[in-house]
Amino acid sequence: PDYVYPPEIKYNAGILHGTFHDTVFYSIKLSNSRTIRVYTPPSYNPSSSMRYPLILFHDGIEWTSLGYAKNILDNLINENRIDPIVAVFVPPVDRSNEYAFNQRFLFEDFIVEELMPYIRNKYKVRLDAAGNAMTGFSFGGLISTQICYNNPEVFGLCGPMSPAYWPN
Repeated sequence: PDYVYPPEIKYNAGILHGTFHDTVFYSIKLSNSRTIRVYTPPSYNPSSSMRYPLILFHDGIEWTSLGYAKNILDNLINENRIDPIVAVFVPPVDRSNEYAFNQRFLFEDFIVEELMPYIRNKYKVRLDAAGNAMTGFSFGGLISTQICYNNPEVFGLCGPMSPAYWPN
């Protein structure tokens, strides 16, 4: 009850805010649909020639609903602690199988061959691996490691958090 929320997760009405864009995305590889949420920073201009770095979050809904990701990104960008960035929040449909077990390679193909081309076509994101990061926790850290390890030409930065490597 005495917990004090850190300032970086609080909503700050006095700064510019990024925008969430939701898209229902169908995967041919996985034969399923999910709502992908994309954050664009306050300075985002689709007509500009500027390309933004990208970070992809596994367990996407948790990052936006429980992790205050939008507030954190807005605050860090406002304080010039990070460059403006596009963030892609990807929820699992079948978390254990997609992240750790029998669908993990199909899920990797979904991210690399289906979702990333869509994101690169729709949003002004960097095309070089050094400008693309991926993160996740537990099984999300496991699938982040697998995808980044197998696709260094797509994702040059990997941030697995408390990864559950035991299945693989």
